[in-house]
Amino acid sequence: MRNYLVSVLALVSLAGVGCASSLVLKKPNPDVLSGIPVKRTITYVVVKKITYHPLPGEEKPCKPKTVEEFAEIPVGGEYEVNFNSASFAKSEFSVTPNDNGTLKTVSLNSTPQAAEITKSVAELVGKIAPPKGADAALVPEKCGPVESETIIDSRIFKPGPVKQEAK
Repeated sequence: MRNYLVSVLALVSLAGVGCASSLVLKKPNPDVLSGIPVKRTITYVVVKKITYHPLPGEEKPCKPKTVEEFAEIPVGGEYEVNFNSASFAKSEFSVTPNDNGTLKTVSLNSTPQAAEITKSVAELVGKIAPPKGADAALVPEKCGPVESETIIDSRIFKPGPVKQEAK
């Protein structure tokens, strides 16, 4: 959903500056491929139980830990990303996926102003992508290496109301 919103933001931003080309998001037609197919992501909460090997010289390992992680999984509905180019305009269009198939960047260069906005949107999409090496942060410093990670629960993330701190 985040990637979809960022893509819509890019479309609105590019339309607002009057550039020669524009991004297009649409539902796919099963008979005609008219863009790059992308699945919407759904955010899941994954609950894991992590067990550890003992440290060298120790008999007992650390106690197992239970952690929650957020995972962006591309299992939502499909849409196609493409662009409409204006006549007599040179346009460059590219889409870069993450390793898990989610959308990492969308780039449309048509005019100098549009290039700056597109680059900003592409950087924003990159910032909301799952962080690389996030699993390494789960191992406490005083524990041995991870022995096993077992998924014990997963559910679709449903954000609740935001609590405001009293002043």
